[in-house]
Amino acid sequence: MAERVVASSNSVELPMLTAGNYHEWSTVVQVSLEALELWDTVEKKCKERAKDRRALAAILRAVPGEMK
Repeated sequence: MAERVVASSNSVELPMLTAGNYHEWSTVVQVSLEALELWDTVEKKCKERAKDRRALAAILRAVPGEMK
């Protein structure tokens, strides 16, 4: 079973990115960030730095250190 990480206090869990699961991972990350109302920060320039940082933090927690 793939490792999962909690993205926020709302208990949204994201799969850990691996060499073989990018398509599933990217879909789950997008839907999860949409649910948290953070996806718009990914698609367009966000004027709210705190919101932008929350989205980036969620994504970075789901990417292993060797892939960063």
